[in-house]
Amino acid sequence: MSSENPFGTSSEPNPGLGDLGDLAQSSRQKELGQAKGALIVVGLLTAGVNGFMLANAENEVNGLGLANPQEVLTIVRIIYGGAMLLGIGLITCGCLVKTWPVPMTCTGLGLYLLGTAGFAVLNPMSLVQGIIFKVIIIVVLAKSVKTAFAYQADRKAGLV
Repeated sequence: MSSENPFGTSSEPNPGLGDLGDLAQSSRQKELGQAKGALIVVGLLTAGVNGFMLANAENEVNGLGLANPQEVLTIVRIIYGGAMLLGIGLITCGCLVKTWPVPMTCTGLGLYLLGTAGFAVLNPMSLVQGIIFKVIIIVVLAKSVKTAFAYQADRKAGLV
């Protein structure tokens, strides 16, 4: 009998486990890439829309015909500016998700949920506006948190 393995697998004690580990890591890296993309896209949209609204805040408030528009303008600018900063925070989390997977996915999910809750306090109808999009983002980010924990565990075990 030939000592060659006809199946081309390695002669390790657990043949194929290295390949399975590589496949699992590849899948985890793909999911972390999806988290990165989701955080960056949501962050860009949030920062962009609210940045535009911030720039247009004076026109928006003046169009209301209020007796004292400066007080309202200050509040509107704080809201839009805070939402723009939220978007920048999400972009930052997305950019750093491969460096620090667990902290950035958890922070990104937390920021997204806090932002959604904040908008719901200001306008309860905002919860149902774009609900499908919101659910998809939450599911992707929640799944990414789980993936990040597995990726970090593999990294600590020296499998990455």
